Amino acid sequence: MRHRILFTGANGRLGRVLHYHSDAFVDVGLKPLFQSRRLELGPEWVQWDGQDPTGLRDALNGIDIVVNLIGRTPKPDDATNTNLTAEMEEVNHGLALRIADIAEAAGVKTFFALSSSSIYGSAVPPLDESQDGIPLAEYGESKKAMEHELECRTGPMTCVSLRLGNLAGCDMLLGNALKASKTNQLKLDQFPSGFGPLRSYIGPRDFAYLIAQLARKAKDGVFLPPRLNICSSTPVRMDALLKAWNASVPDPIEWEYRKATEAATEMVALDAALLDRVAPETTRVSEVKEMVAQVLEIFPPKRFLS
Repeated sequence: MRHRILFTGANGRLGRVLHYHSDAFVDVGLKPLFQSRRLELGPEWVQWDGQDPTGLRDALNGIDIVVNLIGRTPKPDDATNTNLTAEMEEVNHGLALRIADIAEAAGVKTFFALSSSSIYGSAVPPLDESQDGIPLAEYGESKKAMEHELECRTGPMTCVSLRLGNLAGCDMLLGNALKASKTNQLKLDQFPSGFGPLRSYIGPRDFAYLIAQLARKAKDGVFLPPRLNICSSTPVRMDALLKAWNASVPDPIEWEYRKATEAATEMVALDAALLDRVAPETTRVSEVKEMVAQVLEIFPPKRFLS
């Protein structure tokens, strides 16, 4: 009998990536199920309103592995939101822990929690999993608090926090770029090196297949560390990613460089050494043309903003 894996909060863009690549989980002996607040088409979807504990317990019946994607991410109007800290804390910390509690009570063996590289904040490189991080904003603080409490759990359920870098196609860069116009162009910092920011990325197909391999290891009882950076082994130039996108689509993005301020950071690169050791069988490309191809496989330009 196949082990069952449930993705909570799967109606967002990350969920669409994992749903599109469902075969990656089937191939390693798992039956993937996806949770949404609303009814979706297809037997692989389960409904839970995000509040009623009984509904979640029903959804978790017979589940072996949970990947929690539910989260409150930064929004453009956050600067004027006086309730931002409470919102971040409630969803990214409080709700995640409630889901973990109910999952463990339901007999779930492994709980993967989507965390974020924003935890590192002003931490000094190498940005590896031994660091607790020094978050610079509420989002990172709430994810750090979640990680801490998951690591303090003493029950039988294994908890793994996935510190995701930038997931190509689900990050703010391409989203903001596609919303830009000729009169309001996207502006990208340019550093004295002549290039734009250097950041840790992972392609959507590589992300899905990596999560599938981690879930397979969990199913097979392989030890997994409590924290893992999720990224390609080599960071990516954001301007190179934009140029690769423009070379691959019929309607190029309007963007231009701006001089980076002294406060801007050129390189934020996650250390992928532990991930390389834990999942050496995974392919995680850093070539921007292939990364863009992975995005367009799931999100054609006309559907990208939907």
